[in-house]
Amino acid sequence: MLVVFSGNCGRSLYHFRLAAVKKVQELGFTVKAVLPEDEYIDRLKAEGIDIILIKQMQPSGTNPVQDYKLYKEYLKIYSQINPSLIFEYTIKPHIYSTLAAKKLNIPCIAIVSGLGFSFTHSGIIPSIARKVYGFALQKAEQVWFSNNDDKLFFEKKKFVDKNNSVLLNGEGIDTDHYQYAPIDYSKRSFILMGRLLYDKGVKIYYEAALKLKQKYPHIVFKILGFTNHEDPRSVRAEELQDWVKTGAVEYLGSTTNVKPFIEDSTCMVLPSFYKEGMSTALMEAASMGRPLITTNIAGCRELVNDGKSGYVCVPQNVDDLAEKMELLINMSDDDLYAMSKNSRQKMIEEFSMQRILPIYENAVRKIVK
Repeated sequence: MLVVFSGNCGRSLYHFRLAAVKKVQELGFTVKAVLPEDEYIDRLKAEGIDIILIKQMQPSGTNPVQDYKLYKEYLKIYSQINPSLIFEYTIKPHIYSTLAAKKLNIPCIAIVSGLGFSFTHSGIIPSIARKVYGFALQKAEQVWFSNNDDKLFFEKKKFVDKNNSVLLNGEGIDTDHYQYAPIDYSKRSFILMGRLLYDKGVKIYYEAALKLKQKYPHIVFKILGFTNHEDPRSVRAEELQDWVKTGAVEYLGSTTNVKPFIEDSTCMVLPSFYKEGMSTALMEAASMGRPLITTNIAGCRELVNDGKSGYVCVPQNVDDLAEKMELLINMSDDDLYAMSKNSRQKMIEEFSMQRILPIYENAVRKIVK
């Protein structure tokens, strides 16, 4: 029997969901991934995953004609391969893959890992997108949520039935891959990593670094991630270079392997006010024993025991962020060590991938007859 994983990029499937794919394969099912072309397709093939390229996918596009073509493409693919179950990630597959699957009487599970642009912005297009999204999700067999705030919001809006919604509490972190790495206590440094979106607090981090650098010139503030000139939410490359010229921050570029950058840092900072599902970047850093400083929003605050494994700060507040970072700058080595250990232990106990894989297994066994 065939199980399909459908998403809007190979990168996310490879980095965040490969363990789930492997689990389904271990259960004896054939797995195919329906994805647009990107640089991770060959890596997925090397893992034994058959790929069906989808050509009409425009992840951030708003053209209804193009989206209808995407729906028709899903319909054609699914009618040809006749999967027994489809797992779907991100809004375009949630809508158009779900509608195609429903028409063909194929059960699907939509995994909601954050709300994104349609729920953080107002206007006609986001409003229409929210309505279409809710309509489509009602056709899914189940809808899984990374955090409880999103689950309750969707249930309140009647986008999903309470009986069909499941709380994952994050998509899991591989704590064996992201092993504990000792902190170099001789130097203190901070890192922000991820997609460099304004909504993820990148500019707020820069402004806090600029403030602290005047008092602590020896402290290093790093930024790791990629900009996207096609995304209006993304920090402009020119602005990023202007920040670097002030000497407040270092820009490390982007990478496919964050581990050495985490290991070389004391603390991970993410002052996000984006509708996070459950921040993978924070989980990666915490699993390696890095204290976290992040905001009091869903998808971030759950990952920190405030004062024990890091600090929670007020969203969009430069002064509060700087105060929390200063606490860590002046922390004793012993207290920093304890916070480091607490951060990793929290990932093992509450967010390990080993908690998530049985949910996939149970769903496949229950739905696929």
